[in-house]
Amino acid sequence: MPDELLDRLRRFHDGALPQYREQFQTRVDERQHPATMLIGCSDSRLMPYPLNAAGPGELSLVCNVRAFVPPHDGSHDDHGTTAAIELAVLNVQVSRVVVCGHSHCGAIKAMYGEISPDAPNLNRWLDLGSEAQLPIEAGPGGCGVPSSALWCCNWSASWSAPWYVAGCSPDRSACMAGTM
Repeated sequence: MPDELLDRLRRFHDGALPQYREQFQTRVDERQHPATMLIGCSDSRLMPYPLNAAGPGELSLVCNVRAFVPPHDGSHDDHGTTAAIELAVLNVQVSRVVVCGHSHCGAIKAMYGEISPDAPNLNRWLDLGSEAQLPIEAGPGGCGVPSSALWCCNWSASWSAPWYVAGCSPDRSACMAGTM
């Protein structure tokens, strides 16, 4: 059985890589210095680089289910998103962190429906959004889940790392949120 992903990688290596080789090599040789960290959803339909007109090395990127940022208080165990933010802010020194949601999110649909008991990690993860979950009733011809339900980002309460808070304006205007 042919592996489609390997075929795509071979086509990239043989076709596109030669024309971008110098640009990629420069990115490898230089220290990372993206100005922006983008935290987005892991939805396979999203394409963060083209959506932001960004090229290689221009975004520090984290994708997870629903683009959630767990609290920094340690209550959700070790987490890659938290570690990535610390790396981007403290080591790479990005100047802004953007959290970007999107419409028609499967995770939001799951929050308003049932999640399999066989998915304990997904259940705990989606519980991060329970306080911001909106009461929605099904309308005529609809499933009751708005296209961009649950867009909440309370940085003062959920992300209180001392180094991060010290680097933000008191009203958190340096923190951005949006939808795709």
